[in-house]
Amino acid sequence: MVLIMHVTMTLGQLWTGVVLVLYGVRLITEAVRHAADTRMQGKLASLVHHPIIAMMMGMMATVLMQSSNAMSSLLVGFVSTDFLSLSEAIAVLLGSNIGSTLAVQCIALHLFDHIFIIIGIATTIALCTHRTPYRSLGRLCFAFGLIMLGLSELITGSAPLVTYPATVIMLQALAGVPIVLFFCGAVLTILLNSSTAFIGLVIMLATTGALPTSAALALMLGANVGTTVTALLLSMHEGTVTGRRLAVVHLGTKFIGAGIALIWLVPLTSVLSHLWTNAGTRVAMAHLGLNILIALFFLPLVCSLERLMQRWIPEPLAAKGHLIGPS
Repeated sequence: MVLIMHVTMTLGQLWTGVVLVLYGVRLITEAVRHAADTRMQGKLASLVHHPIIAMMMGMMATVLMQSSNAMSSLLVGFVSTDFLSLSEAIAVLLGSNIGSTLAVQCIALHLFDHIFIIIGIATTIALCTHRTPYRSLGRLCFAFGLIMLGLSELITGSAPLVTYPATVIMLQALAGVPIVLFFCGAVLTILLNSSTAFIGLVIMLATTGALPTSAALALMLGANVGTTVTALLLSMHEGTVTGRRLAVVHLGTKFIGAGIALIWLVPLTSVLSHLWTNAGTRVAMAHLGLNILIALFFLPLVCSLERLMQRWIPEPLAAKGHLIGPS
């Protein structure tokens, strides 16, 4: 009976942490969308013509939103309405991949030691700005506090998992099959619709010793690919051809980066082990480093990627004026 209660409490904490992160991400997404009026969008369009500036703006926007899923979905909508060109949207997307790593970096930096101070400050800002023009700022701060609280619950809830023999045996068995963990990470991220929540859980499992570093890295790499599927499905359902091109680029760049890292998983694990003693820190820094390298590699190629997508996913014949009239 005691064991059942202990397992129930652990699973409850994990579930609470996940839903707090997901709800925080939703609040941030809604606040940013509400703030993005026409005047702000016009200023954005005038600034993203240079790839480096576009990448930096994507990074800063996703730092606020803390959801690469939401950011990529917004960009699919932007390019579908011709608000941004495909090359500009690709540059913004590469920056957003870097910005989405901030929340998991908070785990590595031990910011959760001051979690209730952060929550208190965020709540104060939200209350003080409720009836002011800065309401969106207050909602952003409060939602970010919810994400931090959710990740803190993931820390607490995942710690006992290392004591369960069945969990340890299963994870150790899977540790020798990184490709399976890679696809598990992708599928679980799709189900949660949040790479932040899933990678936060992976970092906690690695920190407590329930996951070897190599296994945690494989799950993280899968999560990096899984986070692109939401935008891809959205583009297939609602987007235009340009939106589908952007979603395919998002999936392709992430898959190439994660695939190369997976091939070199053993030497990568060895290098990270020499740099950081804490397994969770290794995963967090690998997550950040992977997205920075993907951005630096593909940023000079945004125009080439645009031309490549135009060949791979051409405009419909009707859009090109090739409709055949009646004879």
